[in-house]
Amino acid sequence: MCIIAYQPAGSETLTEARIRTLWANNPDGAGYAFALNGEVILRKPFWHLRDLLKAYRSDHAEFGKVAPFVVHLRVATHGGKTEQNTHPHIVGRGRAVVAHNGIISCKIPDPTMSDTVAFCRAQLARVRMHKLVAQPMRDDLSRQIGAQNKLVILAADGAVSIVNERGGVWEGGCWYSNSYSLISSSDRFSWSPRGGYKPEGRKGWKGAPRYYQPRSFIETDNLGLERMRQRIAQTLGCTPAELTDDEEQMIEAAAMDISTDPENVGAILDDLADDIISGCSEDDDDRDSGALMLMTEWTDAQGREWEEYMDVHGRLSVRRVF
Repeated sequence: MCIIAYQPAGSETLTEARIRTLWANNPDGAGYAFALNGEVILRKPFWHLRDLLKAYRSDHAEFGKVAPFVVHLRVATHGGKTEQNTHPHIVGRGRAVVAHNGIISCKIPDPTMSDTVAFCRAQLARVRMHKLVAQPMRDDLSRQIGAQNKLVILAADGAVSIVNERGGVWEGGCWYSNSYSLISSSDRFSWSPRGGYKPEGRKGWKGAPRYYQPRSFIETDNLGLERMRQRIAQTLGCTPAELTDDEEQMIEAAAMDISTDPENVGAILDDLADDIISGCSEDDDDRDSGALMLMTEWTDAQGREWEEYMDVHGRLSVRRVF
């Protein structure tokens, strides 16, 4: 689901090997931006790895000591592989850019348009630059897009805002919006309900950094998680964007539990319903009754449907994660 690499001014240039790995996992177009002398320099789109390597490494070698960089490589989910859909996107009345990792639930008026483009045009295009990178906007955007989405906003004056920073990882002075894009194909690991975790690469588990280990599984199937958010929000009588921060965390935790223990999907969903009920205010009858429906309407058959879904899609996703 794409990768963002944010490099503060003075950070080391990304190695060719690192960029090749990012590209291999996110091959549907790339771009980058940096802030210099009161303006944002935007370079995109790149459809070939060699062109990205040449341009990025040249610019970062020349300007990286004084300019923050935001690099984005895309996996197309909504919309085509077009320049319009390639990140970063211009926002803030032309005085800032934004890169996104995840899937945003929003109205997309044109089937050729990505969810990110639709969200930027509706929510970020006309917001003033300084407001975009302020803490109140960061908190508001986090609530709007949900914990599983990440944004990096770079303003012309060099200010940077990372929305949902804790959802990514810092490594080598650079922030990455996920960990699964950092592992090369030779070091991936597969998972299935029957076989469990198995190293596919020549290095085995010793070849994977700490956060790729199964016990530290911090990423789940994004498409499965999005489906789960939409289904639960509908049951609770709201939209995914209206889920509370606590509910987002509960759902994400439940999705991770399901992806690693699909045989107990029914018990996990029951626990999720209990957690949502306990978090409802006394006067929130709609939320409370909606949570009860999670217990009564998510039957064993639906649980098996979800288990089969995770068996297919989760297995493919975990191959990417590990």
